[in-house]
Amino acid sequence: MKSDASPEMQTRYRQMLMALAPEERFKMGLSACEAARKLVMASLPPDLDETERRVQLFLRYYKNDFTPSQREKIIASLRRYGNLDSSLPSE
Repeated sequence: MKSDASPEMQTRYRQMLMALAPEERFKMGLSACEAARKLVMASLPPDLDETERRVQLFLRYYKNDFTPSQREKIIASLRRYGNLDSSLPSE
């Protein structure tokens, strides 16, 4: 990935991160993932029901990781079983 920071600053930043406790780095990673998920959820049309929000979230994250056939099977499963588990909070 191309960076606008100098190689020296990249090295310094990495050293600063590596100086943190593993738990702190892990928490930072979780926080970044949660922020990204909130951005995706906020970009979805507000009138989608919970199941369709899950389908759209799946497509945003994993669309290119599966063949069209695999995607359709996964989406069918999400739609079939999506309302059984409400562990994904809506934004």
